Amino acid sequence: MKIAVLIKQIPSPGEMRFDSGERRMVREGVALEPNSLDMVALGAALALRAEAGGEVVALSMGPPSAKDVLKAALLGGADQAWLISDRALAGSDTLATAHALADAIRLQGPDLVMLGRHSLDAETGQVGPMIAELLGWPLITAVTSLTLRPDGRLDLRRALEGGQESIVSTLPAVVTAAEELAEEVYISRKKVAAAEELPVGQLTVSQLGGDLARYGQAGSPTRVLPLRQESVDRRRQMVDPGDPSAVEDALRSHLAKVPPRPERVVRRGLPGQLWVALPRLDDSGQQLARELLGDAHRLTEPAGGTAAAVVWGSLSAAHRQLLGEAGASVIYVLEDQDDPPFHSGRAATALAELIAERRPAAVLFPSTTHGREWAGRLAARLELGLTGDAVAFAVADEGGLVMDKPSFGGLMVAPIVSRTRPDLATIRPGVCLPLTVPRQGTVQVVQRPLPAAADGMTVGAVTPYALDAQLLAPRPVVLSVGMGVPEVRVAEVAELARRHGFGLGASRAVTDAGRLPKAFQVGLTGRTVAPRVYVALGISGAFEHLVGIRRADVVVAVNTDGEAPIFQAADLGMVADWEAGLKVLTGVLSALPD
Repeated sequence: MKIAVLIKQIPSPGEMRFDSGERRMVREGVALEPNSLDMVALGAALALRAEAGGEVVALSMGPPSAKDVLKAALLGGADQAWLISDRALAGSDTLATAHALADAIRLQGPDLVMLGRHSLDAETGQVGPMIAELLGWPLITAVTSLTLRPDGRLDLRRALEGGQESIVSTLPAVVTAAEELAEEVYISRKKVAAAEELPVGQLTVSQLGGDLARYGQAGSPTRVLPLRQESVDRRRQMVDPGDPSAVEDALRSHLAKVPPRPERVVRRGLPGQLWVALPRLDDSGQQLARELLGDAHRLTEPAGGTAAAVVWGSLSAAHRQLLGEAGASVIYVLEDQDDPPFHSGRAATALAELIAERRPAAVLFPSTTHGREWAGRLAARLELGLTGDAVAFAVADEGGLVMDKPSFGGLMVAPIVSRTRPDLATIRPGVCLPLTVPRQGTVQVVQRPLPAAADGMTVGAVTPYALDAQLLAPRPVVLSVGMGVPEVRVAEVAELARRHGFGLGASRAVTDAGRLPKAFQVGLTGRTVAPRVYVALGISGAFEHLVGIRRADVVVAVNTDGEAPIFQAADLGMVADWEAGLKVLTGVLSALPD
């Protein structure tokens, strides 16, 4: 078996700096390293080679300095390494990058392509789905386990927002790795620097054999406007946990300084139809539908446009009412007689045909496992610009949408515009606001058949997490547990969160230890949250965790170590046992308005 592993070189997350005058990220003097999730993929590839034989080929695209990440791959056990490097590739967005990588993959002829679920600098998760679409291969993202069957197919499990999904796939295929798939292959910078003679081959655009117009800036449908820094000033007030009234007064004081998030004000409306693509309409999918359709309706109504929902699977009467009241004037239903589980390849084919017929102004997808797959495959199929994980969007002066996309863990925001239509974007949960007053009016339902599945991938059942997945939904309050909360008490915090309607999170150390599923991890390699109040219980405050809570209005830290870094990133701190701190906080937190 020949396995190609794609490895991206990124700035070290803890060393990133922003030049406010030039409005750009400072790269000079910043250490560069392999994207850690790609090195997890390398670990999984090496384990598969040990089982099935064959070879592992590492590929990277970037400047000459990117040879270092390939040297790390060779030192870690890869058999070959190739760097795709050419000045003609400068300015590549995700689609142009996917074209170059797909052409390099064709030259190598692997049975399997593996890469991280996303890169830690951009966090979009777009390149894997785009490559799969360009190659015409099965795609399985966020994979948590992988085994080779005797018949040559793969057994996989992957992480969804509500549980683990089982999949069987033929080869060749594209797989993106979740953090728990394998041990990350780590090679120190010192060892890489000493390895000068390792054989790293180089490929130029002339050797790739693809269409030169699809590489670099010329082949990039999206354009990044000047960056802006997202600064967060925390108040760092310490309070005595033994004085409950003082704790309550301090928390209420901090919240009073953060006004409620206002109803959207639309400066310019978007004419035409703004579509919201919905892979699922379970409980969490319904909340995302309300959020996305709410902002879609607000944005289109002033210009005489309409919001529409594109739904995978059958549509019940209850779902029709929900989507109509959420803002949809039209519902496009992609279905067949079998009501199959979601399949991003079939969904992309059906949506591409619908776009060619109806020509919407823009299509928004939720930033979920299925939503990112669907958006990435569609963008590659139609050669469209795609913005990943946007946290705001508005109509640009020249028409179309301008999307605000956070980068480097939210340290910076990059406004992005596209030169293609329709605009495509994935939107983070909790960013958009549901309508406060249900939309009234008729709803047109248009049913479209799904194409047959033809890529050799069979999607199986979803095994729900032991904890209620609703604890992952955006909430005004999130309780997050660290290693300071004993393992036997984590379930109590989860139950308290469920009972009071709070969300639940965890540090990486907690999920690594198996105390909570990885889906609950908050931080650079987990999820980001933006509640009114984020309560860190027994969390030390590593940089990797802190970037996931930057958009919280108020951060409350409870830790027995008065020197813990979390207190420097908190508005309110208590040097206390987690249980004592939580007991003081619960009453005032449960009284917060939604």
